[in-house]
Amino acid sequence: MQKVLLKVSGVDAPGISARIMKCIQQIEGTLEDIEQVVTQGLLSLMILTKVDSKKIPDFEKSLKTELSSFSELEVKIQALNDQETPIADPTNRFVITVIAKSIPVDFLSQLTESIAAKKYNIDSLRKLTSSGLSTIELICSSKEKINIPQISEALVAISSKFPGVDIAIQKENLYRRSKRLIVFDMDSTLVQGEVIDELAALVGKKDEVSALTKRAMEGEIDFQESLLKRVSLLRGLTKKDLELVHNKIQLTPGAERLVYILKKLGYRIAIISGGFTYFVEKLKSHLGIHYAHANSLEFDDDALTGRLTGLIVDGRRKADLMELIAQQEGILLDQVIAVGDGANDMQMLKKAGLGIAFNAKAFTKSMIGTSITHKSMDSILYLLGITDEEIREMEYR
Repeated sequence: MQKVLLKVSGVDAPGISARIMKCIQQIEGTLEDIEQVVTQGLLSLMILTKVDSKKIPDFEKSLKTELSSFSELEVKIQALNDQETPIADPTNRFVITVIAKSIPVDFLSQLTESIAAKKYNIDSLRKLTSSGLSTIELICSSKEKINIPQISEALVAISSKFPGVDIAIQKENLYRRSKRLIVFDMDSTLVQGEVIDELAALVGKKDEVSALTKRAMEGEIDFQESLLKRVSLLRGLTKKDLELVHNKIQLTPGAERLVYILKKLGYRIAIISGGFTYFVEKLKSHLGIHYAHANSLEFDDDALTGRLTGLIVDGRRKADLMELIAQQEGILLDQVIAVGDGANDMQMLKKAGLGIAFNAKAFTKSMIGTSITHKSMDSILYLLGITDEEIREMEYR
């Protein structure tokens, strides 16, 4: 039996594959491999079959006859030797997701050149957006064992030369496609801005508190020490003041859509915040979130005492709570996504199967391989391989 590679390209139309299968059946051939892609109505079809070498001329004649009614269709047949093509180890596969308003050609040129220089192979490339080339996914493989942090460092260095282009690298395996829990930070992640800064504005301390918040988020000072100092400046604020700030809070663009889609897909959703339970619980109720953890402000009657009650939710506590929720849900950390922006999110982001630095502080971005700088939070869906068409279908359903 002879291996034969059939290459069909041209204008797509119903019935092409059916006619080809009929021809293979007539010569009693067997199918070894098949792949088809349609781009802008143009077909690219590859079929690997095994046939009796004596029947190849009849096969070619049959194909010519059966496909003659399809205009602008090119058919090529190539006999291959019997040498087995090595199949890449599936553990050596990774996926690159590129997100931009419009992906520059020079960026793609440098990206693919770098991939080739490292002797990685691009197994598939597809766009995830329905119009324009703004988001693409490349699935690559290597003959050698891969090191995701090293790959990320090299390829992210390329994207850093192109403002507005985000790039994320993940292992391509079952866990990427079977995430079950997503954990969000609240301030500057699910919601815009820092709630504690707005509370401080009511007592004329916004500049002082904002400076402390910024330093804590950049990892310059200890989070717990900073938080306790900032909370002490809120003494005397009432629940009415908290409600006033709550009414001004704005969700990050795309956050509501992201949560809605992921809930439809069966995800469990959690907020683990270094902010305050008063605001987190309201957000939990509004979005229908399953878990919520934050710091508890202490009240004396109706006024804040300037202290907290219970355990402080800092960086380590965030990571521990995420792991606890995963255990309660019976899932692996590889199936968890964590999203945050500050230094106090880093332990959580590193421990999750996919940690995403979303519009993050420079310190956090430098430590986390996957970073998104786009304003809309629903762009996270692209990192899961979800296309625009699939998103629209979920919303329609």
